[in-house]
Amino acid sequence: MLATLRSLAVALALTLAAGTAPADADKKKSPPPNKKTPPKAQPKHKPAAKGEHHHRHKTESFHGMIVMVSGSSINIKHSNGTGKTFDAAKAAISGQATSLQGLKKGQLVTVHHVGKEARKVNVEKQPAASPKLRGKVEHYAGTVERIQTDQFGDNGAIWVKGHGGVKRFGVHNETNIDYKQGGKTIVHTLQGVTKGMKVKVRHQGNQATHVDVVK
Repeated sequence: MLATLRSLAVALALTLAAGTAPADADKKKSPPPNKKTPPKAQPKHKPAAKGEHHHRHKTESFHGMIVMVSGSSINIKHSNGTGKTFDAAKAAISGQATSLQGLKKGQLVTVHHVGKEARKVNVEKQPAASPKLRGKVEHYAGTVERIQTDQFGDNGAIWVKGHGGVKRFGVHNETNIDYKQGGKTIVHTLQGVTKGMKVKVRHQGNQATHVDVVK
């Protein structure tokens, strides 16, 4: 009897062991499916800000006096001292001049431009008449003692103290005023000249024809 019970217990244990094996196998996690990493999204092109494209083509205006004309290039000086250069090759010229050839130093103008390209140049006033030059061309170097000028720096007078004392020279539309900077000649007016500067004046009588500012 005892042997029979042992046999039944062993058989039951084997049956239970065989029945639980699949359950244990089910508990094992199957490997995750092989998922491919989606391609990285390419950044979209950022459109230009509203009005940015328009701003690059915005027409602006600049008012001042012509201090130099070189080919189709005109240099304009504002009364506050700001200078700008424009290409007037394709500009419409109106007012007291009707062509590019009619533009000259000393004219009061308003330039309508896009960037450095002049679209319209309206000549509002012709330059003041320059005095008649007499005598031979002479040179005088010294230090600026005093400046008298109009609002654009185009007409007035300069007092220079040199070896011959203090001399006064008239400055007018035909007087060229410049200085050297970085190997280049910078066109200027009396607005750029101040007391204490060293200058070389080329003159006829008491009228200056050229003022070279020594920087």
